[in-house]
Amino acid sequence: MRRKSTLIATIAIGVFVSGFIYLKFLINANPYSASYRNSFRTKTTLRLLLVSIDGYRATYGTFPAGENASILRKLCGDNADKIIFLNPPATYNASTWPPQIERDLELRVVDGWNTPIRFNFESNLRVESAGEDKKFETSDDLVESKP
Repeated sequence: MRRKSTLIATIAIGVFVSGFIYLKFLINANPYSASYRNSFRTKTTLRLLLVSIDGYRATYGTFPAGENASILRKLCGDNADKIIFLNPPATYNASTWPPQIERDLELRVVDGWNTPIRFNFESNLRVESAGEDKKFETSDDLVESKP
């Protein structure tokens, strides 16, 4: 009888410890890979930029001119009428919802891999990310466009 009690106690302790370890793993485990999180952040950034630039174009009849940092400033209120088309970027915080766009030390909008976003206004509204490989014109580029 004593063996049976000891065996049951040992199994109960083992199950409890295993459950605790598994629970700790679940709490600390990140269900998404870094690549998925970066892609999601980048797609969100591109869509926010697309809508903001489209609003700028509807208001002023033209796309914001200049390089990445200049375009960002114009969207954030440094324009003739001080209209804010886009809230100023912030440092990434995983708990922030909706995700906020990020900028680098040179005040350029960057993607999830900290590569500057490219704006293309030649034929239509197009914002591009170089993707995980950080090189434009490759298969992993992320693009949002509007005719």
